[in-house]
Amino acid sequence: MAKTLARYEIWKFSEESLSRAIHLLNSTLESIGRNEYLLVGLATAYFQYVNAGIYPDVKHLDKADELIDEALKLNPSLSKAYYLK
Repeated sequence: MAKTLARYEIWKFSEESLSRAIHLLNSTLESIGRNEYLLVGLATAYFQYVNAGIYPDVKHLDKADELIDEALKLNPSLSKAYYLK
């Protein structure tokens, strides 16, 4: 459920919706622990800050890259992670 709601927020392409998605994914990760799909969702939200021109700062791309690397450690064959990388 959290992943679906976060995806909905991510694709709204607004600062507020990306913040909501990041908060939701972080809260879920704190509750259930590390999960490669949630980490890729979180990386997507950080990437969209730059992609949508909201915060064109390389730090968001760096954060996305860190999250993708973490997801790939959990599941080296996760195609969604490679797509975003």
